[in-house]
Amino acid sequence: MRVHRPAALLLAAAATICFASPAQAKEIDTIIWERPASPFNTHGRVYFATDGDHIGIYDDYADGESVCIDFYATPVSTGKRKLYSRCNSGGKGSRKDFDFDFVENTEVNIRGWMYDQSAGYDHAYGEWYSTIA
Repeated sequence: MRVHRPAALLLAAAATICFASPAQAKEIDTIIWERPASPFNTHGRVYFATDGDHIGIYDDYADGESVCIDFYATPVSTGKRKLYSRCNSGGKGSRKDFDFDFVENTEVNIRGWMYDQSAGYDHAYGEWYSTIA
C-alpha cells in the first residue's frame, strides 16, 4: 500500500496532538485581566505564561495610573503559598516583566487592578483568574 507524504504528515501531526502531555498543552500567553478605557483602547493588560512562570504587566493608556496585580502562588524556594503584589508604573506603552519559579502543577490565582498614584487609591479590581504553574 502506498501512503502519500501529505497524508503521512497529517497523521503524524494528529498523533502528536492526541498524545501530548498536559505540560505541553498549557497555554503559553493568557490574558487574565484587561481594563478598558474605551471601545478602542485599554488602560492595561496582564499576561501569565505557564511555561516559565512569567508575568507581564502592560500599561496602555496615559492616565497617570499604574497597572498592578495581586497573585497567590507557591514558590519553589519555600514550598509555601504566598501573596505577591507587583505594579507597572512606567506609563503609556510600557511593559514590566517578572519571572518566577513556582512549584509545578500548583494553582496560581491572579487579579489585575489600577492604582492612582496622585490620589493614592487603588480601584478597578478584576475577578480572580486561576491557572496552573
